[in-house]
Amino acid sequence: MRPSIAKIGSGALLCVLLIDVGAARADEAPPAAPGTSDQSAPPLSAPGNLTKIEKPIPSPFHPRQRLTPATSVAAGAYCPNFGSTSLPYARWCAPSVRFGMDGKFADMHVALLFGDVLRYGALIGFEMGTPYFQLGNKRQRVALAIRGSFDLLIVGLGERVPGHYDDGLLAFSNTYGPHLSIALNPRAALEIRGAVGWTVGGFFANHEGFDRPAYGLVIESSLGVRISP
Repeated sequence: MRPSIAKIGSGALLCVLLIDVGAARADEAPPAAPGTSDQSAPPLSAPGNLTKIEKPIPSPFHPRQRLTPATSVAAGAYCPNFGSTSLPYARWCAPSVRFGMDGKFADMHVALLFGDVLRYGALIGFEMGTPYFQLGNKRQRVALAIRGSFDLLIVGLGERVPGHYDDGLLAFSNTYGPHLSIALNPRAALEIRGAVGWTVGGFFANHEGFDRPAYGLVIESSLGVRISP
């Protein structure tokens, strides 16, 4: 029996040595090559996780569609006609420089006048009307609106108006017409404005006051640039 026990003991010792050698070789194995990691790539997002836009986003290409405040400057003409037979209609037209502060659907503006009969003065008022609609698809550069302008006119006269006092004119002016906006880039647009309407006012003398009310037809136009933030 003792020889058998010795043989079993030597066999067990041999197995232990073989296990130790195998573990040492495993520790000396070279590191895995880059890119062969067992970690799997992150899963791709499923289509159901994509953000859905409930409403169409207005094109940022046209400044008028952004409905943001802006400033504008324009040059044009303001032409009232009070029916004077001795002064042709063209003499009443006054070149103007217009400055505006635009809101979402309206603007406040001041227009300085320098003319022949309307020698020097200003239009002070506001403008409001429809939103601007792009003509065509969302990427079109042209937008159109119909606007009305409500203004107070105060001006000194450079010519004598027969039948009226001739120092100055104080009047209310109301015009309506199409406004065209052509986008130059996402922040700036070329603005073309035309309008027709009416005016009522009183000619005054510095020491005599106002004479009877006078009514007239008004045509005005302007060309300028609008810049938004």
